[in-house]
Amino acid sequence: MQKTLATLTDFYVEALLNCFNLVKKNNSIHYVFREGKVSFGTKVTDSVRDTLNFLNLTMDDYTKGFQHTEEVFDFIIGSKYFNRHFFNELELTSLDEEVQNEAKKFHEYMHQIGAKSRYKFSLHDEVYLRAVDHAFPDARLKQEVFGRFKAELIMIPQSEKINPNLILSWFPQLEGNAEKAGQLLLEYIDVVQINESFINYLAKYTPGEIEKEFCYYVDAHMDLDKLLQ
Repeated sequence: MQKTLATLTDFYVEALLNCFNLVKKNNSIHYVFREGKVSFGTKVTDSVRDTLNFLNLTMDDYTKGFQHTEEVFDFIIGSKYFNRHFFNELELTSLDEEVQNEAKKFHEYMHQIGAKSRYKFSLHDEVYLRAVDHAFPDARLKQEVFGRFKAELIMIPQSEKINPNLILSWFPQLEGNAEKAGQLLLEYIDVVQINESFINYLAKYTPGEIEKEFCYYVDAHMDLDKLLQ
């Protein structure tokens, strides 16, 4: 029974992590970033204690383990991030039959004790990016994510609206230098993202409008001769 309850506990802890775009992978916790066609993960911690602290769960209780199913439920309900609706809707098919049978008691237990949600999860991922970055500063998550995002972004066609190959066609003086075209695009992404997501920007404007804006920016703010030196 203890093994079943340990599995159940980990299942609920990992479910709660998923709400913050965090996943457990090879005993490490990774933040998963998704926007448009771009998707990747980056490690934030190997520490079980730090992970539980982030979720407002106690390491001592987790390490000691639980003797009864209700103790597992109380452990999860005790988190300030507990959301009754989320746990009511949680899919259990990934669990084996014995663990599923225990998990199915959670609905009845929440109703029995009148458990109330303590936290309403946001639909905006940037809320959790900031929260995770603050909780795990050594991971330098925001810097890592935005760096990876830009690197991934220039490798996909972006609905053919802007990419290094197009930039080379707009600026023949680059003489086919895809690396320099990529640098121009990365700088332009930084400028756009001061005000809005680059994915949103791409969705908002036509290819012709983006070409016009990009070329105007390069002509007004970039020294191509210096870039090519």
